[in-house]
Amino acid sequence: MPPRTCITFVFLTLFVLASTAGQAETLKTPVENSPDVIALIDHGISLHDAGKYKEAIEKYKEAVKLNPDNPTAYYEIAMSYFALQDYKAAHKYAEKAAEFHQGSAIFVYVLLGNTADMIGKPEDAIEAYDRGLRLQPNNYLLLYNKGYLYTRQSESGKAIECYKKAVSVNPNHPSSHAALAQEYERQNYHIPCILAYCRFFALEPNTRRAAQLLPAFQRLLTLGVEKQSDSVINVDVSMSAPDFDGDFTGVNLLLALSAASRHIDDNKDKPPVELIYEDLNSIFSMMDVDDSTKEHTGFVWEYYAPYFGEMYRREYVRAFVYHMFQLSEDRAIQSWLTENEEQVNDFLIWSTEYEFKSGD
Repeated sequence: MPPRTCITFVFLTLFVLASTAGQAETLKTPVENSPDVIALIDHGISLHDAGKYKEAIEKYKEAVKLNPDNPTAYYEIAMSYFALQDYKAAHKYAEKAAEFHQGSAIFVYVLLGNTADMIGKPEDAIEAYDRGLRLQPNNYLLLYNKGYLYTRQSESGKAIECYKKAVSVNPNHPSSHAALAQEYERQNYHIPCILAYCRFFALEPNTRRAAQLLPAFQRLLTLGVEKQSDSVINVDVSMSAPDFDGDFTGVNLLLALSAASRHIDDNKDKPPVELIYEDLNSIFSMMDVDDSTKEHTGFVWEYYAPYFGEMYRREYVRAFVYHMFQLSEDRAIQSWLTENEEQVNDFLIWSTEYEFKSGD
């Protein structure tokens, strides 16, 4: 669902936009709102934000009576109906808002697609996202929502392409990284899944969602390693893993060996967070490669690997791992974070300023 916002529509001349069917889609020109209409919309927004959605709708509809060519009011009505979970009505008013030239108001198409999906019209939802993408081909919210719909339809390949483009154009959108990680996990694409999750945790370590995803992420680090006895540790590394976004066979093997080393006597008394640090440090060490050699190709090698390779080279991996576990009630973790606050801050500044490979 798009974030709650009031959209300012750009009033431009009527124009024609080509639809995917090759036919022309004629869009209306909005009429600028009078001060009285603006006051009604603002009142409605205040009511919506207070959870008084029905009252808000009444104000917006008063605004529509004064100005029927008012896409802002239609959008706000749709948002309030969405909050009421009346998705059919929300879709109706989102469609009315989408009849007008939107300028930069791309949230209209996000809402139109989301409501179409909620009323069981996935094809209409895809078309709505595509309408927005024709205006803004690199809009990460449209790409993410389109990918999420493909995820729900079990079209993993299409979902992955949407999420990849979303993280390329906005590397700071946690949801796109998490969604991409989950799609990689469905494909049993082990290392890319771990890397996408790690970027998510770098951005969002302290939310309920992060707490829910962290145990699954930890299990990924020991996948394929099983201790049968004090002297026997089984390591099962698949040699037929996917490679569509890069070949990580060697990295898979290194992680398995690192995970197996957890069971040796020297590591028995180490805190789990330190073992995770050692696993990730091993993985990230293999990301620190010379890009000019073009030895490794594929999206994950070209997009994620340089970030984690530089993290390893700058010796920020431990700070990242403890940052990732900041919600832990473990006193040792909290003490480390307190004692190494400057190191964590240095990592966060670097991570925030890091320039990922941009989208096309």
